[in-house]
Amino acid sequence: MLFQDEIFQIEPLEGKIWPNTEMTCCVTFRPQGPYQYSCTAFCNTTCSEERLSLNLSGQGKGPQAQLSITELDIGDIFVTSQKSFEVGIENTGEIDCHWKLIPYETPFGAKFSFSKNEGTLGVKDQQRDLIRVTFLSDILGEFSETFRFALEGSSEMLTLTFKGHVVAPTFRFSDEIIDFGKVSYKFPVTRTVYLTNTSEVDINYSIRVPGDGRTALQQEFKFTNDKNRLARDKTAEIQIEFIPSFPQVYDMVLVVDLAGVGQDMLAVPIKAQCLVPKVRVAPVDFLEFSTCFLRHKKTMSIEIINEDDLRSKFEIAPQEEPTRRVGLFEPDIWSGVIEPRQKQVINVSLKTEILGVIRVPFDIKLEGVPVPVRLQLLAYSIGPIVEVDREEIDFGSIEVLRDKYEQIKIKNKSQIDAEYTAFTKNKESIWKVVQRHGILKPDEEKVVDICC
Repeated sequence: MLFQDEIFQIEPLEGKIWPNTEMTCCVTFRPQGPYQYSCTAFCNTTCSEERLSLNLSGQGKGPQAQLSITELDIGDIFVTSQKSFEVGIENTGEIDCHWKLIPYETPFGAKFSFSKNEGTLGVKDQQRDLIRVTFLSDILGEFSETFRFALEGSSEMLTLTFKGHVVAPTFRFSDEIIDFGKVSYKFPVTRTVYLTNTSEVDINYSIRVPGDGRTALQQEFKFTNDKNRLARDKTAEIQIEFIPSFPQVYDMVLVVDLAGVGQDMLAVPIKAQCLVPKVRVAPVDFLEFSTCFLRHKKTMSIEIINEDDLRSKFEIAPQEEPTRRVGLFEPDIWSGVIEPRQKQVINVSLKTEILGVIRVPFDIKLEGVPVPVRLQLLAYSIGPIVEVDREEIDFGSIEVLRDKYEQIKIKNKSQIDAEYTAFTKNKESIWKVVQRHGILKPDEEKVVDICC
């Protein structure tokens, strides 16, 4: 028998058959794959022109295996949290089975990792492999991912489907609304809130107020502990300092960003009303110093009265340089804070530099008031006042060429030194002053001798 085929083999291919006997031939089927095979073998016999035909056919059967699970619903899982599963693969066929995981690079498929990607399962030994599947996602959303396992020598594939939903961590603030109420312009106010991580994973949070600092020269909200890592079931204390820069109603939000998860994961409203306190200054327009001695300080008082329930600030403006030639002022307090319904007394000292009527502008800046409150410091500047005990000296009758002395008393009645010079009207005179020059201290009295 002339027969040659890669799939079917017949043994023996030739022989002798005696009369009334038979011969057994062995046909071997070796399929190369899971396909349908068929062919025809012909047998030639001596003394006959006809050939005997034998139709051979067979179905190739590949390796067989099965997974311990084909579909698993993970349910809700927190982002960045890790979850692991064990999946078994077992040889259920009659030949060795070599399996291999087909790569699957979808957004969520890439978040799965397998402890084994391929292996060989025997018929008697190592009939089962255990695969550890780990899922760790940093993106949110629902997923349904199907992984395929190819069996070498088989057209069939094993499938493994995972379903689930990746959710954001849960956390909450202690306050649903952060209400600062009525606040004073440019005064800091502080509130304390608490952030609690109610999820099963640690979170890296950061806190901000969108729009803060865009219109002001500096940020109006400052935080302590605004960025940190918060373990599960733990609480963070966060202090918020608010310094309003505009007299207006504030309606903003505080948002929480989670690193690796997303922005604006939680928003809490912030409310406040910034007001400029009602403050008045007494006296109004003018501060009278009346008569002042030249270059001698005189002190008068100003009252700054806070008529509101909010704190207020004041500041005395520096003196304008051109006015310093007329007079110099100096307050005992240059700036300060006035508590609600209280007043601040400022003692202002004025020292005149010229004689006559004095006008010096004095500006008080009130926080939140665009134009300073201006007072005019008014004074009449005079020199020292010296009194003589008599207006006339009578020497009476005296001898010729014999000196006679009389005395007068002079007294300084002012609060400043008085420099004096005594002399006669005519250069050539029979009278002369002995103590012609001197200085009198305040309230000092001296005797001046006059000779004739």
